[in-house]
Amino acid sequence: EGTRLAFERTFGVGIGINICAVNATGSNPVRVTNDPKNDGSPTWSPANRVTFLGTRSNVAGIFSVNPDGSGIHPIVTPYGLIYGPPRWSMDGSKLLYNHPNRGGITIIRADGTQPDAVGQASPDPAEWSQDGHKVVFADAGQYAGKVMVSIDSRVATPIPGTDHAKSPTISPDGYMVAYAKDDGIDPVSFQAAYSLFVASVGGSPSKVPI
Repeated sequence: EGTRLAFERTFGVGIGINICAVNATGSNPVRVTNDPKNDGSPTWSPANRVTFLGTRSNVAGIFSVNPDGSGIHPIVTPYGLIYGPPRWSMDGSKLLYNHPNRGGITIIRADGTQPDAVGQASPDPAEWSQDGHKVVFADAGQYAGKVMVSIDSRVATPIPGTDHAKSPTISPDGYMVAYAKDDGIDPVSFQAAYSLFVASVGGSPSKVPI
């Protein structure tokens, strides 16, 4: 509903990082999780629950909790690193996450069942289209560096011409993607200079003048 924010906060040495929530106005801050191990990457689900990465009973995974801290339960508990925050589909029926050692980009039902791996991705998070039929991500497998589009959450195909893409995102109508691309070396800082590009899901990328 857009009236509350979830964020990470450090409460002191040896206490860990936990999840908090606050009104969009900055009022009514609430500590949502209280655990000695770190919690992070919170995101709000359409069902008005906070989803986050954490560890409970020495098992790392994706957990869900009510905004007041009650009703915590695991959604998926793979072992090891998960890149970026998990992403909910607009209707709240599916969750998207990036687990590099167990399937890569994976879509799972809200109840934690029927995981469906759609491709290997870079550390950048994947993104849903608003209709929930497409997923975009920067590939780290066979098509390394290209923006990949998964249609109906099943088969991922590369977008021609999108080599070396980073942090792709998809337009609300699901027909265009925007992404960053290494565009050479900055003559002042001598570091990689990135430019913004857009492309249709069928290809034909173009640089955005900024």
